[in-house]
Amino acid sequence: MRVRFLHYPDAIVHEEANGRRTAPRSLVAGDRSRIGDWLTRYSDILEKDAAKDHGEAELLALGREIADWLDGPERWLSSLLHSIAARPLEVEFVAESLEQDGASDFLSLPWEILATAKGFLAADPTLGFCPIRRVGVAQAPRPPSDDHALTILFLSASPEGESELWVEAEEAAILNSAGRLPLDLVVEDGGTLDDLCERLSLEWPVEVLHLSCHGLAGRDGRPPMLALENELGHCAEVAPTALLDALGYDRRPRLLFLSACETAAQAGGVDPFILPMMAAGQPAAIGWAGSVYDSNASAFASALYNRIARGETLESAVAVARRALLAPPDGQERLPHWHLARLFLCGDGGGALCQPKARQRQREFKQVESRFLGGNRQVSVVGRTGFVGRRRELQRALRVLRDRPAGCAGLLLHGAGHLGKSSLAARIADRMTEHEPAVVYGACDIDSVLSALAVARPGFDDRLALDPAALRGRPDQIYAAMRRVLDDSLRDRPVLLVLDDFEQCLDLSATGRPTVKVEVLPVLQELLRAFADSSGGSALLVTCRYRFALADRLKGALDDIPLHPFDAGTRLKQALTRLRDQKAGEVGDDLLERCLEAGRGNPGLQELLITLALSAPDKAERAVAALDSWLMGIERPDDAKSAAQLDHLMLDTLWDCVDAEGQRLLRVADTFELPLPLPALSALARHIGMSDTALDRLLSLSVFDLFSDVVEQDRPAAAPCHLLAPRIAALGALSEADASDFARALLPALFVEWGEDDHRKRPYEADVMLTELAVRAEDAMVLRVTALDAVYHLLRTHRYRRAVELGRRAVAMIESSGFSPPLQLLRRTAQAAALTGDVRFARKCLGQAVDMLAAAPDADPKDVGSIRTEYARLLVQDGKPDQALEIFTDTLKLYQELGDVRSRAVTLGDIARLKAGRGLVDEALALHEEMLAIFGDLGDVRSRAVLLGDIARLKADRGFVDEALALHEERLAIFGDLGEVRSRAVTLGDIACLKADRGFVDEALALHEERLAIFGDLGDVRERAVTLGDIARLKAGRGFVDEALALHEERLEIFGDLGEVRSRAVTLGDIARLKAGRGLVDEALALHEEQLAIFSDLGDVRERAVTLGDIARLKAGRGFVDEALALYQELLAICEKLGDLDGQANCRWSRAMLHLRKPSIGGDEFNAAFDDLAIAYRILKQTGRVDGIAAVGLDLARVLARIGGYEKARELAEQSLALFTQIRWPDASNAVREFIASLPPPSPEAPAP
Repeated sequence: MRVRFLHYPDAIVHEEANGRRTAPRSLVAGDRSRIGDWLTRYSDILEKDAAKDHGEAELLALGREIADWLDGPERWLSSLLHSIAARPLEVEFVAESLEQDGASDFLSLPWEILATAKGFLAADPTLGFCPIRRVGVAQAPRPPSDDHALTILFLSASPEGESELWVEAEEAAILNSAGRLPLDLVVEDGGTLDDLCERLSLEWPVEVLHLSCHGLAGRDGRPPMLALENELGHCAEVAPTALLDALGYDRRPRLLFLSACETAAQAGGVDPFILPMMAAGQPAAIGWAGSVYDSNASAFASALYNRIARGETLESAVAVARRALLAPPDGQERLPHWHLARLFLCGDGGGALCQPKARQRQREFKQVESRFLGGNRQVSVVGRTGFVGRRRELQRALRVLRDRPAGCAGLLLHGAGHLGKSSLAARIADRMTEHEPAVVYGACDIDSVLSALAVARPGFDDRLALDPAALRGRPDQIYAAMRRVLDDSLRDRPVLLVLDDFEQCLDLSATGRPTVKVEVLPVLQELLRAFADSSGGSALLVTCRYRFALADRLKGALDDIPLHPFDAGTRLKQALTRLRDQKAGEVGDDLLERCLEAGRGNPGLQELLITLALSAPDKAERAVAALDSWLMGIERPDDAKSAAQLDHLMLDTLWDCVDAEGQRLLRVADTFELPLPLPALSALARHIGMSDTALDRLLSLSVFDLFSDVVEQDRPAAAPCHLLAPRIAALGALSEADASDFARALLPALFVEWGEDDHRKRPYEADVMLTELAVRAEDAMVLRVTALDAVYHLLRTHRYRRAVELGRRAVAMIESSGFSPPLQLLRRTAQAAALTGDVRFARKCLGQAVDMLAAAPDADPKDVGSIRTEYARLLVQDGKPDQALEIFTDTLKLYQELGDVRSRAVTLGDIARLKAGRGLVDEALALHEEMLAIFGDLGDVRSRAVLLGDIARLKADRGFVDEALALHEERLAIFGDLGEVRSRAVTLGDIACLKADRGFVDEALALHEERLAIFGDLGDVRERAVTLGDIARLKAGRGFVDEALALHEERLEIFGDLGEVRSRAVTLGDIARLKAGRGLVDEALALHEEQLAIFSDLGDVRERAVTLGDIARLKAGRGFVDEALALYQELLAICEKLGDLDGQANCRWSRAMLHLRKPSIGGDEFNAAFDDLAIAYRILKQTGRVDGIAAVGLDLARVLARIGGYEKARELAEQSLALFTQIRWPDASNAVREFIASLPPPSPEAPAP
């Protein structure tokens, strides 16, 4: 049944299945407001999608509210749900014009989540619920074509600089969706709008255009754009309506599936992209209303196209696909993004798109793949569903082969063994749907060529009657014959002639580039001439490990594309694709990670290791450990297949081609983290004494892997071949003298190649490498240009030790050359120094920067603000909060004058933290709330997460522990998404402390240990010391006092070295408490008195209060009860002022116990003690502090027992026993048991009357 709800500016009308329309229901301002609120709530749920249940409960509640509103007093929805005739239930939400007030909001509502008390409507398999958004007036759907199978044109665009899309998974899902049903999938890898339009015209008619790309929704206030590519692979922004205009009115597919991942900070959903297209007349479209997991997108696409290929209607297929996510097969869990797919219709859109038994037009990939089998091939090509990566290489290859320039015969794919040259060739052949592949493996003789052509195009020489025997040894005849073939019989039936594994036809013994064997050369030359001179569409593709020499007249006959090892992301994609449909077994994460690392980005080696891991993990473990020895030829694999694959690499042969100078060049080049542009590598080679010819030979032999240069993407750069890494490492490390010598030789050329003073195109990693070379070469001029960006990048990527070492040396060298270091270099180096524990050097850098600012009245105000802020933070650590506050206040005014909103907000945070430390919690919270609004307006997610931590800590201190934990969990998710390792570790510590307070000590210790490892890896000395303290306190609580003392002594030394007065004072308190517990009261009191003086000097009210409590307890223990009570009274006043509930509870409990332990106690004192205990217990129950509840509860039970309240005393004691057992305090548990045993037995219940 199909019903509609039509939106008008002031009303909604329900159209029943028979076309009858009900009386309008008015839309008033309250309805508009509710719709806006629902859209906001839905957006918030999507933003918090990282939560454990992906907002399922919130979605259900929201879906019920929207359903109740739609149902209304007329019971529109209820009547449909109760009618058997209404199944399947297809509901159109219609806006006849998007110009109507509120129409877009009405269509944007998440109708997919409509729900009743029974759950989501979409989850009911008997209902068949499918919400549809329609723009304009409905027409009868056009009938499907019956002369061809469903044709899907798949275009993916992944511009440089945008996050990479896993388009291979979507393609594989579509391929697998049809099963045995006919389906033509045409994939266009070009990524440009021109590529799309051209391919659409070639393949027309096309029912579905599946566009996978990024969506740029309102970036910088601009309208929504689709991120396609230009001819260089960079981002080309295309408006949605411009896409339709480019396709042409008569080339619009029946369905546009826009799989556009929204990447802007504020997601606009799919509506900003699709609604303009619908208004322009696109018949049907599907899109995602938010960011969606690859697994969810692939599952939806697979189910959708399976149903469409069966001949079902588009509407029915969407409903089934959504249920496939809601209730996956085999009892799998619900996929969380089931509700994000949106179906839009316009005009005659919808209905069936194809006939299920129509014939296919495209050849199947297995026909292409089979051409690459046979011969003595050691490594099979990768199938269509297993192929990953090589996007740029594929795009360039297709451009070369489809549009061969004059004089170009075709293309050479080259690179080291097992990099996937043949697999890429098969992929290229698959994409060139108008060409038939003719594959010759490991040979190049006229018989093999003609045989391959006959397989590709049977009967191609029926008219020509070519005789291979007559052509052998007759190069001139070969040229003439091939011209006739290419320009005559194959003109309208082009082929892609693939000379695969051509290295078998080469001779490596020459001194220059490898040469073509004598018996092969004449045939190759004439083939190249024939293809280059041909006016037909056929092309030549050669795969070879090496670049080889050609005669001068043929040097331009083959364009070439080098292949290099996979990067980390593509390695993982290859592995996950391999494991995706694997039934034989699973691979543990640790083993998988080591397989990826050992494979060094070589897809063939990685496939070998993962295959072993799936079939025999123990063999894989041995293979990973022995791989370097295999690559060096020292050992051989146990199994014959692996041994054959390793032999096929011919690494011994390759290494024999590298002379002593070549080995020296490889050893030097292997020390650099980035590939070297060829002119820079050439300068290094000449310094070693190597000729240009000798270097060209090494490059031709793939002794170096070739990459795109990191600065100029269209030129090559070289790094030592990944397969030779173990052999190069065995040559030994360079001496310091040699490293400096080579740095001086390389740096001038590399600095020029990478832009000199113009750093706009230079990535930060290039600045790091230039800076390290400049330090070795003692080149202050380069350091003045590159050091700041290098240190900043190392800081940003958490490489603190490297940052401070590089900054320290750069500053010293710049100064020794007679120049002043850049101000920001001093600031960044100071930050790195402080993080690694060298506070003295941090002070020196910041002090120097402040002095330089004082001497430069015309200094950049932003430099002034940032450096003074950094200096003030150091003053806080040094225990000088008043000076820091003065600087923060001045800086705040500066940022206000500059209009720098973000920096002003950050400075407000610094001030808020100081105020919180002084007990002005309400003022601090007010400042934090102001900051929160600013960061929200700026879309600054990271700063907002930092701020949430500050608010959470203040909330926890006031007893709102659940709120605090929720805030910390939220920021943990944010830092995880941002890849902020250090900030995530800090958050783990906050969560651990709150968990420990609630008695979950094991969980807390595990979090602290994880945090400790992170800070150790980062080299963050200060945070490591803070973590040691948290662990020590938990250890002490469990009775491991010696371990705890050792940890505190270690951190005391660290804080002393750092000059952190406050942190050192906190540590003194920890040590004092442990010493007091061992009876060393005088030592403990001395430490506490030292502590109290420090906190008083700092004006730190909170920590001073904690110390007062410690001193009071020790005084009371020595019998000075009145002194102790006076201290507790002072302490209670401070805690109440601070709103510190834990402190208040502790103070009241301690005061009560002092009263109760007196030899004689009056009635007023007893009542005061009882009140203190009762209030303390109530506070602790509120805050959820488990150890406190247990301890105070036991003492309160004892008091109740003294006055005869045995039943209540027993109840409290049993609760304390359960809590002490939970937190594993055995001594306390035994004490409670003894107390319970001492109580009179409970009185029997009175019998029932």
